[in-house]
Amino acid sequence: MKCPKISGRWLAAGGVVGFFTLAFVGSALLGPLAGGFIVEHFSWPWIFYVNVPFAIIAANRYFEVQKYMSNTGHFFDFITIVAHRKTFEALPPAQQKAIRDGMDAAVRYQRERAKLQETDSIVTIRQRGVQYDEVSPKLIADMRTATAGIVDDVRKRAGDDLVRRVLAEAAKK
Repeated sequence: MKCPKISGRWLAAGGVVGFFTLAFVGSALLGPLAGGFIVEHFSWPWIFYVNVPFAIIAANRYFEVQKYMSNTGHFFDFITIVAHRKTFEALPPAQQKAIRDGMDAAVRYQRERAKLQETDSIVTIRQRGVQYDEVSPKLIADMRTATAGIVDDVRKRAGDDLVRRVLAEAAKK
């Protein structure tokens, strides 16, 4: 039985399975070790900074495979931090307010930065040959209808007030 040629060698079927398994097992073993080393010798934010070179490489290669993009109106929101209702409600009111105020400030800052970069990004995307389309309001409404069951499930688990706030933010877009 012949298998795909990888790194100049013909591998048996077991070798192929082992090769692909190594990616998962290796990352599960080395990830925590590398994370512990980084936190021990630097500081916890470096866990996130380590990904920057990989993100830059991925972003530069993105245009080679992505030929179409649509703006669905999704946005980043820190509200997920408090999505675990019991844990959030167990915090003292002063901490809850501090978290909400911090989230609101972070979301405002992130949206301001995103608006500043959006126009330039769309121009760059189009220059690199990606077809960029705005999604119609009808399609967005259809997507919201299709995901209504998920929203209801989250409403039951996280609380109506939280879901109402998230939907109000989504409606601002």
